[in-house]
Amino acid sequence: MSVMRIHAPSELTATRELRAMMQGRVVSRGDDDYARTRQIWNGAVEKLPALFAVCETSADVQAAVRAARRHGLPLSVRGGGHDWAGRALRDDGLVIDLTGMRDVAVDPRALVATLAGGAWAKDVAVAAGAHGLVAALGNCGTVGMAGLTLGGGYGPLSGTCGLAADNLLGAEIVLADGRRVTTGPDVEPDLYWALRGGGGNFGVVTSLRVRLRPARNMLAGSIIYNWNEAGAVLRRYAAFAATAPDELGVAVGVMSGPDGEPVIMVVPLWNGERRQGERAMEDVQAFGTPQSAQVGPAILRDLFTEDRGGYFEDVALLDLLVTGKLGRAADALREAEGWKWTKAHLDFPHAHGLRRTYPHPVELSAEDQAALDAAQSEFNSLTGQHETAEELPDDVDARFGELEAEIERLEAKRQAYDPDYIVRGGAFVILNHDGTVRVERGFIRTEDEKPQPETEPAGDASESADAGRSDGRSAEDGDGDADQSSSDEEENDSPLSDILVRDLTAHRTLGLRLNLSEQPEVAVVTVTHALAAQIFYLGAEAHVVDIRPVNTVLASHADGIKDTPAGKAWADRHANWARQMPRDVTNLWRFVSELDHDSRMALLAHCVGLTVNAVKLPWERKPRALATANQLAEAVSLDMTGYWRPTVRTYFGRITKARILEAVREGVSHEAADRMADMKKPDMAEAAEQLLAATDWLPVLMRTPRAAQEPAEHQQADAVTKTNPDAYSVAAE
Repeated sequence: MSVMRIHAPSELTATRELRAMMQGRVVSRGDDDYARTRQIWNGAVEKLPALFAVCETSADVQAAVRAARRHGLPLSVRGGGHDWAGRALRDDGLVIDLTGMRDVAVDPRALVATLAGGAWAKDVAVAAGAHGLVAALGNCGTVGMAGLTLGGGYGPLSGTCGLAADNLLGAEIVLADGRRVTTGPDVEPDLYWALRGGGGNFGVVTSLRVRLRPARNMLAGSIIYNWNEAGAVLRRYAAFAATAPDELGVAVGVMSGPDGEPVIMVVPLWNGERRQGERAMEDVQAFGTPQSAQVGPAILRDLFTEDRGGYFEDVALLDLLVTGKLGRAADALREAEGWKWTKAHLDFPHAHGLRRTYPHPVELSAEDQAALDAAQSEFNSLTGQHETAEELPDDVDARFGELEAEIERLEAKRQAYDPDYIVRGGAFVILNHDGTVRVERGFIRTEDEKPQPETEPAGDASESADAGRSDGRSAEDGDGDADQSSSDEEENDSPLSDILVRDLTAHRTLGLRLNLSEQPEVAVVTVTHALAAQIFYLGAEAHVVDIRPVNTVLASHADGIKDTPAGKAWADRHANWARQMPRDVTNLWRFVSELDHDSRMALLAHCVGLTVNAVKLPWERKPRALATANQLAEAVSLDMTGYWRPTVRTYFGRITKARILEAVREGVSHEAADRMADMKKPDMAEAAEQLLAATDWLPVLMRTPRAAQEPAEHQQADAVTKTNPDAYSVAAE
């Protein structure tokens, strides 16, 4: 017996609205393709949604979320539709169907894949495999990557890659109010933390960025054991799994065999050194007497050359050796400097979420000052003796080196960490971009922070009724009949109610806004204080204006950027300001207000500069922001030739031959480009670097646009913008 479904008015209205707004399809009850659209992996689920919004863009998803809110429709999301409970469907609800959004883009150099919200695991596997890479996937190719990742995501590569959630680098998500936000370790970090295992309860993820890893010697297959061996096979598997190498992932399940009888199926996957993998596969086939076994190479990709010449083949072993060396360096640092903890990492953990402290100026001890004076005196004496010498004797040259090192060592002692920070803090020991060991000190974990007493200054929420009187009298002195009517049982020191505190502080906030808006100089102090309080005092919550700096970590977008001269200059500038900050954030206001005008403006400029984000990401559409970045570049007279140069590593080795020739034509001459036309790409890239080294040529993205219009042209542009507010966004796109 079938049940007739009546279209509710809200359902019909929502359907009409979405069909007018969406780029994708809208399928409702009664449509010819309704039955096909509602099919999911578990065919036993019989839920009947009111309509499906089959989205093709993030804007479609936003429209669907807002329609569901507006019309009170239950909302569900379908990615891969593989959930056994059928939660992708809701009776009489609106289903946001992402099966039309399955694009996957791979950046093989950055080892990152950007995938749309409806992408399946096999979509990612195919796209990554084309570059010799793998992702942390599940055990089934038709599982949606968004659902897998947000729910944790265990799979055969979990031993070496971790869970799928561990490899989530960022996401674009449509929130319950229809807003679309981007999240990552440095942007909306709380939301990013929640997404990694939260099960998708925070919004609709329309795009994900996931980490990829090199595919090594991959072996895979399926082994079937008879049901009568089930007990022995499972016991041997349990014993084997306890000590199995991380490179091996094994899925075990009960399946129906060809004759309908149950069988034990073992599905191993190896990603590591070939010979060790072959031995592991032999062990898996020895759990019993296989009814059938099909094991062999799964993906064989040469990452660099056919014979891998010049490259370390065993990546896992290399990681192990490097991690071991970093670990020993971390132990030695903790022993030598007394930090509470040190941790070794291959890459700097940008999402550490820890407060960082910096060294402050200190006086040298009398012994160190005497040693410094002696070394400096000897250095000056030697300099005077050999000032006219064309070449220094070997012993004198060696002595100069010793003195320079000693002076540098003693000068470094003028900057020191507070001993209290050292006994509570720690340091990261990481592999630098150039292969050397780098140490980043001064991080304080949350559990090691000193508890701050919640002292209530005068006029705070805990004040009694007496505290606010301006006439010097207490309530007990009497204030007319109204006071006499108060209950004798009410305590004189009872705190103000939460509702009253909110009311009073709201009025006070309004007064602050009015007065502050009339005093620009104080506004500069306030903004500078708010930015500095959040940048240099993580988690202190000492700012009163709700301006929040977001620091996009550029190292996650450009490998080695911290080691460039510009990166080092910025780090030095930031550390210099950090050293000047008062230890206690409550003293920051006085520090900022007492700075001279130039110093205060310099601090403000540094804090504002830290928040600049002109990074162009593939899934973001921010034409107005990028246009503003161009205007800012023009305002500060940005000349990137002082910070960046095109080389084989930074540019020419990462573009096509056609683009290399185009750069040479533009920066040198057509004749020079014609002479290079028959070169192989590596030789062409090196030649381009040499030819353009003497020029100021830059790629278009690195150039600063120059205002060249006459005033009349500016007026015309202004008129166009007033007529069409989207003119700039169209031009930028």
